[in-house]
Amino acid sequence: MLKRLWLTCVTLGTFGFLTLGLVPTPPVTAAEKSTDERSEKQVKEDGEKVKALGMAYELVDMGREKKSPEMLIAAARILRTTRTTPGKEKTEIKEGKDEKSDKDEVDLKEESDKLLKEAVALDKGAKPLADGVAKLGRGSLGGPRSYFHRPGAGTVISLGVSFRGGQPANISVTGNGRNSLTLTATAPNGHFLTWTGLNPSLNWVPVNTHGWTITVTNNGPGAAAYTLYHN
Repeated sequence: MLKRLWLTCVTLGTFGFLTLGLVPTPPVTAAEKSTDERSEKQVKEDGEKVKALGMAYELVDMGREKKSPEMLIAAARILRTTRTTPGKEKTEIKEGKDEKSDKDEVDLKEESDKLLKEAVALDKGAKPLADGVAKLGRGSLGGPRSYFHRPGAGTVISLGVSFRGGQPANISVTGNGRNSLTLTATAPNGHFLTWTGLNPSLNWVPVNTHGWTITVTNNGPGAAAYTLYHN
């Protein structure tokens, strides 16, 4: 079973994530630097965590479709060992209504526990592997920025974000598995990247540090709880 789990992670890892807008960039000047106090190393590590979270929920979808406890356990491991920090940027509701509640925000450890139970329910032989993951500790303090929302159908929510110019930027949106969501990142000059799906994500290297606008649109049906992560 361990071998099958390892092969699952390697296979999913080869798929990678959509990388857009990779262009040579000049050195970032002092005036362009973000007010973010994280080091360049921390920003890169947080970016890898954002991509891993996106991969985890892809594993969940595939694991449920294929009835694979190994995929669910692999996803649970990623969620359990990742810590996030609530984002401070102010969000704006352009259309519709956000019905979020703080008590509904996603706890990655709780999500991991649920996946481990689901995996064992599929195959009791997976219990030793699930028990091993359950013993793992949480990730270090800090981590990717997270924002929880529960918009109604057609609602558009946006926020302004600063990235590190010349460094990889990563955004991942974890939906409810039913609603179609459109994720868009718009640069100060109006150029944009966009992706639509159940769990959309974007990865690119921005030239500009400040002035980025991140928008998530709930295409329906109905309300959709989601969490947005970015580095």
